Amino acid sequence: MNCEESVNKYQFDTLDISAAWQRVTAASKITMLAHLRPDADSLGACGALALVLRAHGKEVEIVYPTSTADPLPFALENVHAGNHTQIPDLIISCDASTDERVYTPDEFAGIDRIIIDHHLNNQMSGIYRFVATTASSTCEIVYDLLNAWQQEINTPIAEILLFGIMCDTLTFRLPNTSPDTLRVASDLIEKGANLPQLAHGMIMHDDPAVMQLWGDMLSTIQYTPDKQAIWAVCTQEMLRTYHLDDTAIC
Repeated sequence: MNCEESVNKYQFDTLDISAAWQRVTAASKITMLAHLRPDADSLGACGALALVLRAHGKEVEIVYPTSTADPLPFALENVHAGNHTQIPDLIISCDASTDERVYTPDEFAGIDRIIIDHHLNNQMSGIYRFVATTASSTCEIVYDLLNAWQQEINTPIAEILLFGIMCDTLTFRLPNTSPDTLRVASDLIEKGANLPQLAHGMIMHDDPAVMQLWGDMLSTIQYTPDKQAIWAVCTQEMLRTYHLDDTAIC
């Protein structure tokens, strides 16, 4: 699959793809928006793009609206929780479906935004929207956009993207894993991403409080007599016990 075929699987407008990259290259300061209590897909998409953009001399920061985020097995530069250090020329939102889930101070009003996401309920507006509900993750979309923009995906970028894909697919076990997802993962491994090390990082990166919460939730599991449906319960009391909010189970 060549670069054009890769991104066209989402039926994005090819003129939008080209114009979006021109808008990116015209900006000098770019702010990446990750969502509330960002996970590896949101931070990974932001982080991978940030590495590419910094290689082009852009001033890039990653911002999200809370003080907690899923720990990652790699470091990201210039990341801020609930504050910003620059007024950008361009904003790129990754993996967020609504404005309420991103950091949007008054100073950001009116600044051009590019939206990249894979959620069905995405309601965010932007000058260019790359929303593909058939993608496994936002990191998969970023991979395809980088190829369409003919940008190099080196080993650090490959590892960030693959980790985001692995987390959103539970290491390729969820139904959102498509043949294209596996082809993307294979290419990222060929570019240097260390699959066993990243898989270990998935086990080690979780917040202990979140793991304890999930343990309590799993103890409530019930299922229908025909075992075709199964569910668990998370109460507000459970969340208070571990000083968490409902984003811990999202």
